[in-house]
Formats: sequence, C-alpha cells, structure tokens
Amino acid sequence: MLTTSDVVQALAVGGVPTSIYYLRVDPVHLGQAFAAIGQEAPDVAVFNLANTGDYLNRYLGQALSVVLLAILL
Repeated sequence: MLTTSDVVQALAVGGVPTSIYYLRVDPVHLGQAFAAIGQEAPDVAVFNLANTGDYLNRYLGQALSVVLLAILL
C-alpha cells in the first residue's frame, strides 16, 4: 500500500510505526542469518515461517483423529 506518512502513523499500533520485511534464506544458513540480524538489529523480532505448514498439518491431523475417534465410539 502506498500512502502518506500521516496514514501510517494513524494505523500504527500504539502510535509506533512498524515495518515488515520478508527475507528468504537457505535453510542451511538460518542460524547464521538469525545471528547476523540479531547483532545488527537487537530489538527486531525474527520469525521462521518455514515450519508453519508442518505445525498446522500436525495439529489438524490430531484434531481430525480425535473427532473420528469420538464418532466411532
């Protein structure tokens, strides 16, 4: 979204503007990348979204198993 800084300030949570950046990193180098980002910007929050699908699949599978077990009993 392209907008004025006034709109950014108005939409900022607690009046503090937030920037979001996406960075694709080779999984082999994730540890190094997290360390480098943490050293350069210690107050930044870094998330690895690569495993999100795995977690979601696992929990949905467990929930489905519970529902099927409840139906069969």
